[in-house]
Amino acid sequence: MSDQAHTHRQGAYSELAAAVYLLKQGYEVFRNLSPCGPVDLVAIRDDEILQIDVKSTRIYRHWRGPDGAKATNHDRRFSVQPSKKRTKAQIRRGVRILYVVGDVCGFSIEELLANGAVIAPKDET
Repeated sequence: MSDQAHTHRQGAYSELAAAVYLLKQGYEVFRNLSPCGPVDLVAIRDDEILQIDVKSTRIYRHWRGPDGAKATNHDRRFSVQPSKKRTKAQIRRGVRILYVVGDVCGFSIEELLANGAVIAPKDET
């Protein structure tokens, strides 16, 4: 399978995982019919309407502090990789990013970790 086909398959899987996550939270979920655009899913619950861009990602632990010194247990920071940021158009529209790590979904790193996301191994150097 080509890298591009793998990427598209992973994206489709992540969108489905995100839809299931939102359905379990009581949202009605609608998928974008276009293969491109600023929004992958629209989720509606009561009077709340969420425009969502789904991103497949990994979580990494930073082992070094901002000054380059090795971080202590209390100083370790987490980040998603690759970094996923909203476009200017998404910011204007109020689109939220829903991260997917395997089968775990969350709107933030903290939510991903609370929901059981696995931290990817990374070299400590």
